[in-house]
Amino acid sequence: MWLNLMLSWIFSLGISRSGANSPRPGPGNRVPTPQPSCGTLSLHPTVACLGTPLTASCTLDPSCLQIGHARPGDIVWRLNGETRQLPLNQSIAGNGTVTVVTVLRAERPHGELSCYLPHRSSLHLLGLAEYQAGVPPGDLQVEHCVSFWGGNITCYWDPGPETYLPTTYTLHVTEEAGHCLWKFRDTGTCVSSRESPSCTIPVENLFASFQVRLTAVNLLGRASAADKCVHGMSIVKLSPPEVSATADRSDCFRLAWRQPNEELLRVTDARYEIRYRDVDGASWMQVDVTAAEDAPASKEVCGVSPFTSYSIQVRALYRSDTFPWSDGGPSWSAWSHERFVRTLPAAPSRGPALWRKIATPDSDGRSEIILMWKPLQPKEANGRILTYSLRWQRRGEPAVLLACLTRSLQCALELPASEEHIFFLTASNSVGESPASKLLIPAVQAQAAQGLGGERQTVLPPQQRGHPKPSPGRASLSTIPGLLSVPPLLPLLVSPASNRSLLLQWDPPGFAAAAYVFEWGRASENRGQNSSWRYEPGNISRAVLAEAIEPGYLYSLTLFALSDGAVQAAGSTSTYSKQIAPFRAPTLHPTRVWPSQVEVQWEEVPLEEQGGFIRNYTISYEEQGKDAQAVVVNGSVRRYLIAGLAPDSVVRVGISISNDGGSTQGSVLSIRTRSLDDGKVELLLSSLCVGLVVLLITAALACVLKHPLIQGCLWPQVPDPAKSHLASWLPQKMWLDLGNFPVQQSKEQRVGYPDFPFRGVSGIICGQQEEMMMCKSFLESTWTPEVSSAGDKYRQPLQTIFLQGDVTTPDHSQARRQSKVEYSTVIVWAYPGDAPPSSTAPWPQPTPQSPESSGPSREPGWKICFQSPSCEPLDGSCWRCSQQQDGGPASLGAFPLLRTLVVEGSGDLQPNGDHPAGALSSVTP
Repeated sequence: MWLNLMLSWIFSLGISRSGANSPRPGPGNRVPTPQPSCGTLSLHPTVACLGTPLTASCTLDPSCLQIGHARPGDIVWRLNGETRQLPLNQSIAGNGTVTVVTVLRAERPHGELSCYLPHRSSLHLLGLAEYQAGVPPGDLQVEHCVSFWGGNITCYWDPGPETYLPTTYTLHVTEEAGHCLWKFRDTGTCVSSRESPSCTIPVENLFASFQVRLTAVNLLGRASAADKCVHGMSIVKLSPPEVSATADRSDCFRLAWRQPNEELLRVTDARYEIRYRDVDGASWMQVDVTAAEDAPASKEVCGVSPFTSYSIQVRALYRSDTFPWSDGGPSWSAWSHERFVRTLPAAPSRGPALWRKIATPDSDGRSEIILMWKPLQPKEANGRILTYSLRWQRRGEPAVLLACLTRSLQCALELPASEEHIFFLTASNSVGESPASKLLIPAVQAQAAQGLGGERQTVLPPQQRGHPKPSPGRASLSTIPGLLSVPPLLPLLVSPASNRSLLLQWDPPGFAAAAYVFEWGRASENRGQNSSWRYEPGNISRAVLAEAIEPGYLYSLTLFALSDGAVQAAGSTSTYSKQIAPFRAPTLHPTRVWPSQVEVQWEEVPLEEQGGFIRNYTISYEEQGKDAQAVVVNGSVRRYLIAGLAPDSVVRVGISISNDGGSTQGSVLSIRTRSLDDGKVELLLSSLCVGLVVLLITAALACVLKHPLIQGCLWPQVPDPAKSHLASWLPQKMWLDLGNFPVQQSKEQRVGYPDFPFRGVSGIICGQQEEMMMCKSFLESTWTPEVSSAGDKYRQPLQTIFLQGDVTTPDHSQARRQSKVEYSTVIVWAYPGDAPPSSTAPWPQPTPQSPESSGPSREPGWKICFQSPSCEPLDGSCWRCSQQQDGGPASLGAFPLLRTLVVEGSGDLQPNGDHPAGALSSVTP
């Protein structure tokens, strides 16, 4: 028992592994051949007619049913990868196997059936079988047979309906005597397939009768065609003729041909057919030919175009009337190789299409006229055009003058605008000249009948919608003086023929129009610069314009009706071949901004960028923190006012433009509303202005009332030198210190003082003996510093300068400036030695040095000191003299007002410090 359970478990593992490894077929996937398993599948029949039933049997081994408690009813059937619910019928054999039988129909030419047993959530493949389905061959029919001089017969047949099965077609050809009475030679056979419904069998003699039989066989059956009896010569197919062609005229060419390999004894034994066409065309022209007896096969074909290349081919048909009983007749040979021939040129058949552009008359009354024409078509030129001749004639004059002889397609002339002109144009080639084309240009007084307007003389109905503006610098119909009347209006209807073409329709005018001229171009400000024009005969009432037409652009079209070279009627319109979305949207600009309103405006999109007729604009705006809103306005509106906004908020405004072809979204503009209204801002500004005026008035009154106080603070009282002590003191003697003057200036000063001794030093200089004594007495005296009234009045920081040694020597002359003053009282004294006198001693007791030894000598001499009499210590000591920070020498030159104030009075010097007027005293500049 345990052994049986173990074997069952091992066997179940093998089944599950086999089922797991087996692929799960999906729709359209072919299931590979399964590994040996516990089941098999058989299908009968494997080849069947479409729609007939097939019987499938899936046999299961008992071990399959023991695993997983499987049942026969659990079998899954799949047909061509698709699961099918098929009727089941099961039977149990004596050995325990179970056979499940189902019936299905062959619905497709090829099928694949498989059965599966579910096991552990997967499908275990039990068996796989394939079948084929189709139909037996249908009725066959031999269409025709042909024989070739090479000694073979080829037959063609109709294979009949599709069989969906491989089918073999066999052709049997037997040479027989008489009217297919008995077999003369062995039968020849040829096998072919359905894809090649023809077969060729070699024969030895074409002058014999042949019986033709055709059979078809496949897995479902066979079929045969009705037998045919043909004569070898009655089904002859000749070889293609050999052709040659020449042309010696402008309207005819000649060709000749012959049959190769001497297939015909006489040329009259066959019929011939010629076909030719223009090499630039597509249609063929055919001509039947019957060759004449005892003449070569040839033919002259006339009625062709001059100077045109033609392609020519010929084929032949054998004439067999002696075998009426034969099932089949002769066949046309294949067309011969193409031969090319070119006819000779001829004079042009008509004159070129002629038109004009007329500029505005200048101040001299002359207009520039540009005559332009179209090149002739090859069928009209009849050769290569060599020159164009433009002739000109004034109205009422018989003389016709040659205006232009050119190879180009236009000619510019400058002619009087007040005269009527007639032009004639001809084209010439190597053979001759074409008929003349005529064009009449009336005088200015009658140019209304011709539609003078800018470069292009077009007459446009004033009520036409979308009429473009006239070109700048060009005259329009309404601005030309002396015009009589416009030509009769020619009603014109235009509609799109396609995205790149326009269909024009009109009613014929009341006169016999000789020709029509179409003018069209993009409607824009520079209209007329790149316009196109076309010339058509006068027997039409509709035309399609496909040249230079693009979708999304507005085109202005004008139709002129000409009679005898003059414009007799005109009509105009404008339209789009197809409207598309605008090329761009306009740009928004804010015009005015309020706290709760915003006004925006936009410019009109140029006509070239509109893409169609503008229908409306959509203004969309979104305020910060609120939902977006949109407003649609008419296409003629250019500004919009947005209301209901919050102060000091940001609103995003966008615009889109729409026409019949679509819409285009523009950029978004962000605008911040104001926080205050204009009235509040004006009130605030007015208040500020009033306050500023009151403040200015108050300041002005204060200046008037407090003038002395303000003047004393801003402009202090400056002492008048005329009212000082110097004004009443006239010294008896005076010395000038020129030691610090430049050399050249010192020389000039000496000229004015011939008796003054210049020694090149700065200091007190004495000239006479008594003067020297006075200087000595002055220097040896001690004085008590006196503070003048000026020093009491102006108590400002003063300046003390101490001069050491010889002032002419800059190395020994140092000074220090402690403050800068403009006016001060200065006392001058001198002392010997290097150190200043002590502050405790009123004056030093110097030992004077003679003036003779104080000149250029470097020995220490008298020292001179300038000091404020107020003795206000500036740097700690009023008697201390120091050097300047920059190390420069100090002298009287540092005091411009003291340079010439070294004076000597006439009074006696008082040792106690008192001195009379005129003696050396404090100097107040």
